Amino acid sequence: MLEVGRLNPEHLNTVWPDVSAMIEAKGSELLKTYSLKELYCAVLTGTYELWLVTRGSELKMFGFCVWDRHDERSDYHVLWIVGEGLENLKAAIPVVERYACLHGASELIFGGRGGWARVLEPLGFVPKRQWCKPVSICWRH
Repeated sequence: MLEVGRLNPEHLNTVWPDVSAMIEAKGSELLKTYSLKELYCAVLTGTYELWLVTRGSELKMFGFCVWDRHDERSDYHVLWIVGEGLENLKAAIPVVERYACLHGASELIFGGRGGWARVLEPLGFVPKRQWCKPVSICWRH
């Protein structure tokens, strides 16, 4: 049976070997932005929240989430998901959605590629566009 839950940071050392191994095996895009140390520290300090999808003692999928809190609204962002299996993702979404709702989120926001539409749209998610421009070279237009 699948279990979905948000990890208490006090227990991070228990699961980190499995999480970091899965990041190294399946999270190459994640490692283009973050180091393992940075992710570990972000979860440990509560900056990011780590959600786990497990079957028994086996880690199937996990995600890093973060709050975007403001006076007038708060959003809960699912930043990265690592793992495999649509059934794992479909099991996790309602649990994360409920958590976000009960903790005052206005929206649950998933970052991701266009292929996520087939999973997210039937669950009530709508795509919103973001416009991005690289600014690492300041004079590029």
